[in-house]
Amino acid sequence: MGDFFENNFVNPASIAVIHTVFNVVTVLLLAPFTRFIARLAEKIPEKLIVFCGVGFMAESVKIINPEKTVLVPDTTADCAMAHMASVKKIKELRKKYDDLAVVCYINSTAELKCNSDICVTSSNAVKIVKNLPNKNIFFIPDKNLGGYVAEQVPEKNIILNDGYCPIHASLTVESLKKTIKEHPNAKILTHPECEREILELSDYIGSTADILKYASESEHGEFIICTEDGVGYPLKKNLPRIHIFRCHKLSCLIPCPRTRGP
Repeated sequence: MGDFFENNFVNPASIAVIHTVFNVVTVLLLAPFTRFIARLAEKIPEKLIVFCGVGFMAESVKIINPEKTVLVPDTTADCAMAHMASVKKIKELRKKYDDLAVVCYINSTAELKCNSDICVTSSNAVKIVKNLPNKNIFFIPDKNLGGYVAEQVPEKNIILNDGYCPIHASLTVESLKKTIKEHPNAKILTHPECEREILELSDYIGSTADILKYASESEHGEFIICTEDGVGYPLKKNLPRIHIFRCHKLSCLIPCPRTRGP
């Protein structure tokens, strides 16, 4: 990114800095736009975007906004799960099922998206899969989100991939039960990337945006948040009245195994 600014004069007023909630607080305070994914980039006039996030998110910004220049401050920032599916497996299943629809979670590489039929988020995955005409669905890359969708849409034959989020997978039932014991009045808000056993103990299951919306509209004042720690920042900033509890640190900023799919 440094080479770009060394070789090009850029008016600072023409730059949009976008980041997700999964960042250190310093970045959250400095960047003017906080969003969960890059849809905002369509609505802003700036043609130069500095995107503070992992690779698949920056790719998504560029896919949605091909006419804009997208720069990434740290090209090593990555999401392990985004790589946990293979084009080879997709091709094998297409041969096996004539009506196969490959449903790709947005937390995936551009290559996987290009070999899929539709891209979904954790907010709309259930709705979209339910409305697809296809009976056979290959959901990639996250087996946990895919399993959650399968439970909500039992009429479909949903084939699960082996991918997972190492951050959400690190949350154990034991640590959650311990936190519940310490805070018995708290409601448990959980992201569907968590393991099924965690979902079964939860009061509400939803995407990052859904969790924030639920907490903001609830009259309840205590929540156990089962997702990445970055969600806590907008909750504390916008809802100082509530108390947030965590089982243990779930952060994309701690070392994450660079696990690759087959």
